[in-house]
Amino acid sequence: MKEYRFRYGDGEVVIPLDEGQVLGELHGNHVPAAASIPDTLRAALENPIGLPPLRQWTKPGERVALVISDMSRFWMRQDKVIPPLVDYLRDECGIPEDHVTIIVANGTHDGGDEKELRTLVTDGVYDRVRVVNHDCLAKDLVYLGTTAHDTPVWINAEAAHADRVICLGACTHHVMAGFGGGRKSILPGISGMETICHNHAYSLDPACLMSNPRIGNGKVMDNVDCGGMAARIDLESGKLLTVGADKAGNTYTKHPITGTDIIGFTIPYWEEAKKMCLDAAQKVPQMRFVAWDVAITPNGPTFIEGNSFPSHAVPQFAAHYPDGIGILPEFRKFIDV
Repeated sequence: MKEYRFRYGDGEVVIPLDEGQVLGELHGNHVPAAASIPDTLRAALENPIGLPPLRQWTKPGERVALVISDMSRFWMRQDKVIPPLVDYLRDECGIPEDHVTIIVANGTHDGGDEKELRTLVTDGVYDRVRVVNHDCLAKDLVYLGTTAHDTPVWINAEAAHADRVICLGACTHHVMAGFGGGRKSILPGISGMETICHNHAYSLDPACLMSNPRIGNGKVMDNVDCGGMAARIDLESGKLLTVGADKAGNTYTKHPITGTDIIGFTIPYWEEAKKMCLDAAQKVPQMRFVAWDVAITPNGPTFIEGNSFPSHAVPQFAAHYPDGIGILPEFRKFIDV
């Protein structure tokens, strides 16, 4: 066995692998470390590719929103870059420190506490410059219009009202977006939940807005405890038979964000999804009842998880059973009594 060691957080993860099963190893190109981060940063700000120096973009006294990545991307070491950047804005651009607001681009992540913010920007910067967490559910988000894909654009108010917005992010390969950093500092970084959800619905296919059969409603999670909806499905055809209903008793004939008709919508890859669940159920026949969470992707269904004790409320919302009886008669067909 050969041990592979990967840095993880403040420590490392060790993965032992049978060398006979390893086809090869891929290594990144070696790049020497910068001798001085402040000097390297200043050189980049003074000589950006194809553009004038940063000090020529700004005007003395402007109010600047500095957008930075959150702790999930601390490997880019914001703490090494932000102090010299704040100094550059003050000394070279004439931007007073009390005119700078650092916005942590949390996207849909929870914002960090003071200790985490101090780690990101250093104690010295935190004590001199205003640092705020972006909240994708904030009430004061500013609407800027819609994109070519009809995504409503809501962004952080601090950034929307600033004279200048500067984004600090690592431009690295990203599994969904091509590259991280750059424009992702704005969307999803400092965008509203509705904007992020609508935009990310195109992530698997830029030409097709995908909907989860368990119908989300613009929250971080799609389940009913976070405002999601459910509808009854015809088991033969995969077609939705009823309005969408949520836990609060609200009903929907159309999806409130995308406008898609709910009644009559057919779940893609329905037969494949059914077969996948039935086959999986046979893997552990002793488990007599499993509720499978399945996501539908452009390439077919895929499992999220199986639940041995799922919700009994979601399958029998009052809106779907006006007779008041619920799902018990259907369950009796499958249980031993």
